[in-house]
Amino acid sequence: MFSFQTSTYNTWFCYLIISVSPDTPSNFSHSNVTTSSVILSWIVGDDGGDTQAFHIEYKLVTSGDWQTVPVPIDKADNISEVEFTLDKLRSGEEYQIRVYARNNFGESGRLILIIDTLAERRKS
Repeated sequence: MFSFQTSTYNTWFCYLIISVSPDTPSNFSHSNVTTSSVILSWIVGDDGGDTQAFHIEYKLVTSGDWQTVPVPIDKADNISEVEFTLDKLRSGEEYQIRVYARNNFGESGRLILIIDTLAERRKS
């Protein structure tokens, strides 16, 4: 008489996917300031494992409520730097401008710039 002992091994695979809020963008800068607009640029941080979107907030330094503008980005692109024109500003004013990233798990920190729009020249 023979005796066989069999063992059954179940193999389980577990994948842990960690998603968190995105990293704060870096190198926030501006160029080409006019009487009513400014070009903003920044380096994209890690997305935290989820698709991220960028937002600009701006207001007059002396007063006013924050205005939020979503930055349109083609999510199919694998971008590392963003350039965005913020327009409809008032001439000769000082603005505080912030940028941040957001995904389904939260928001990044905010980077801040202060810019002065050019004053309109008066006709003589």
